[in-house]
Formats: sequence, structure tokens, C-alpha cells
Amino acid sequence: MSAMTSTPDAGLRPLDRALADVLARLDPATDPAVLHAAQLASLAVGLGHAALDLQRPHLLLEDGVDAPPAEAWRERLQASRWVSKPAADAAAPGDRPLVLEGGLLYLRRYREYERRLAAGLRRVATAALPAAMPSPDLFAQLFPDAGSAAVATRRRPAASRRSYSR
Repeated sequence: MSAMTSTPDAGLRPLDRALADVLARLDPATDPAVLHAAQLASLAVGLGHAALDLQRPHLLLEDGVDAPPAEAWRERLQASRWVSKPAADAAAPGDRPLVLEGGLLYLRRYREYERRLAAGLRRVATAALPAAMPSPDLFAQLFPDAGSAAVATRRRPAASRRSYSR
């Protein structure tokens, strides 16, 4: 008997159920624990999370989640044709809608968003800074009106306050 005997879809959205229905239609032998995890991963995204934390699925629903122990769940997910397990910096294959990374189960699209964002941040963090900051003369050449506009903007509010304080 499955570890998910109570109503496994209570609190889920129709979209979450539809994802599991599609996976089950494409492969009727899909493990019910994998289908339930797919539903919860979809719900997690809908609630603003990037992925389903297999250690804490109960945080997604008010009534909690009936789920197998995290390690057993992870093993069942790893055995599924719907779940990829790419290296941390590698792209997930497009033919598997779920990605298992550490203790998190992602919908592939959102894992890819995070992976690309992380790669971009690493690129920015390792980029060399300019040897010297632009000189004030160069700034004045590029933005000739910047100094006068800033001074005029600073003076205007002060003048306005004086006229109302009389």
C-alpha cells in the first residue's frame, strides 16, 4: 500500500492535478509517489517557491501532506523516467519535466531559470572591475548638463518650502 493513503490531492489546484494526469496518461506505470511529488512541485511554484523540499512537503498545505519519508521518496523519484538528475551546472534534459537536485524537486523550467541566473551571477561576480573609475572630466564631457540639472533640482524643493512657510 502507498504511503499516501489519505486524500493526496486535497488542497491542490486543478493545474497541479493536470500535470500528474498527463504524466500518468503518458506512462500508466508511473509510480503514484512520483505523480504526487509532481503535483506538489507544481503547487510549490504556485505558492512562490522554486521547488518542492522533500524534507518539508507539509509546509505547502494547511492540512499537511501525506508523503513517504524523504529518502524513500528520493529513491522512487530517481527511478522515474520523468525525473532527471543533472550535475549542478548542467542543463536538464528537455524530455523530463522534473529535476531532482539534492533534496529539492523542481519543475524543469524553474530549475533552469535558477541555474541560468546562478551562472549569470557567477559571471558578474568574477568579472574584472575597470582599472580606474571614469574621471570627472570624462563624466562632464559625456553628460554636460548633469551638474546644472542636479543643482537646479536640489534648489527647487528648498525654494518651494520657503514660499509655503511664509
